Amino acid sequence: MKKEIIGSILSICALISLVFGLHFWMEGRYALAQQVEQIRQRLDYKILSDQYLAIKQRIWTIEDRCGVAPQDITVQEEMRKLKEEEMLMKTRLQEMEKQK
Repeated sequence: MKKEIIGSILSICALISLVFGLHFWMEGRYALAQQVEQIRQRLDYKILSDQYLAIKQRIWTIEDRCGVAPQDITVQEEMRKLKEEEMLMKTRLQEMEKQK
């Protein structure tokens, strides 16, 4: 009788240990929603900053080739569009930095 009670207690303890071990293993293996959201925000910021730098690079290239005040109408229009995009990207980056 005593052996059966001790065996039952040990099997219950082993089962509880197994359940807790499985729980902690699963929690450590998969990313939590908060971690996924943080990584998504960092990736969005990185993509936006890369786009911002690409726009600045295009502006610098046009300024190097055509000067700061180009005479060609198509180049002027392109510069205007790029500067508008640059300002938009800059404000979006500043908003993302505030959210951090």
